[in-house]
Amino acid sequence: MCYTCQGETSNKYCMQISMCAKEDRYCVTIKDVVGAGSGYKPKNRISKMCSPECPKTIMKQGKTAAKVFCCDKLLCNVNGASSMEISYSMISMGILANFIYIFRSGL
Repeated sequence: MCYTCQGETSNKYCMQISMCAKEDRYCVTIKDVVGAGSGYKPKNRISKMCSPECPKTIMKQGKTAAKVFCCDKLLCNVNGASSMEISYSMISMGILANFIYIFRSGL
């Protein structure tokens, strides 16, 4: 089971639960920005689906830039879980860097 939606403007509209086909091993979230770098205000879109394979993590097509997040647990694509793991790693690295700075400067 995965959350599914197509081209929504907010994650709150992507909470429909769908049964996946037997061959679908992944829940996928695609976050794309339409019109990035074109002089127009970019528009965010979110799509969620079941998939038999994990697509490439970054795609660029014309004026659209997309990030693809895959996971393989029940309802794991609630909000692009992979991006949260990356965020937690970055926060941890930032905290560690602050501690190193404090100890090296003798504060």
